[in-house]
Amino acid sequence: MVKQVPIVYWEDSGLNLRVSHEHLQHLITEYNAANPSGPDMTLEEDGSTFRGFIRVHMNLCRPISVVAGTRPPSIYDILKDDETLEKTLTSFYLPRDTVKALHVTSETTTHEVIKALLKKFKVVDNPRKFALYERHYEQGETAKVKMRRIAESEKPLVLALRWSREENCNKMFVLQENETGDILWEAFTLPELNNFLRILDREEEEYKNIVRKKYQFLGSKIQEAMDRLQSVQQRHRVSKVQGVGEGSGGS
Repeated sequence: MVKQVPIVYWEDSGLNLRVSHEHLQHLITEYNAANPSGPDMTLEEDGSTFRGFIRVHMNLCRPISVVAGTRPPSIYDILKDDETLEKTLTSFYLPRDTVKALHVTSETTTHEVIKALLKKFKVVDNPRKFALYERHYEQGETAKVKMRRIAESEKPLVLALRWSREENCNKMFVLQENETGDILWEAFTLPELNNFLRILDREEEEYKNIVRKKYQFLGSKIQEAMDRLQSVQQRHRVSKVQGVGEGSGGS
């Protein structure tokens, strides 16, 4: 039996990287040395901006919506009426732990990364439905996985560079559903909202039917009990009358 590793969500802030040009170049060199199999991170001519690739693990539990066909959604798709758009959309489950490499700069924000990933997969769902997480596997006597939601204003490539400075770092980027606890209804399209309403109406009707059947069953049981009681009382009265009649005849 595979042992389940607990997942802990935590918050962190103040992830700014402020170093000199020389130190930054040194960090980038160390990063490239530690990641020989991947594309190099490079420093721009301005001496402060750098670019490279980040690898994002797609960990989506719910189906995603894409425009039918292989082409990405166009402005024509966006301006279509909802009924027509609903017919051109298709939903499917993305294989768990799909990995996508994304070329970004040190100025690319988390929000921009999410939008770029959705565009890569031709997903038309609102980016606010998703969030980028920092997944950290901690080894030890009680191994556990920590998941930190990365703020939309943070810079993932800067985070990747910071990770390279940590000893025994075992972190990765994970894209998954936005688990804020609040449903962002404005992030859904009108066809999706109408579909939710139909599902809720159907569930409500099913619940009503369950309640009706329950009370019909209880009502039938109560009626059976009353019929049995009435039958017993009727036999008792008949028996009593017969007993009185026999007593009168004997006297």
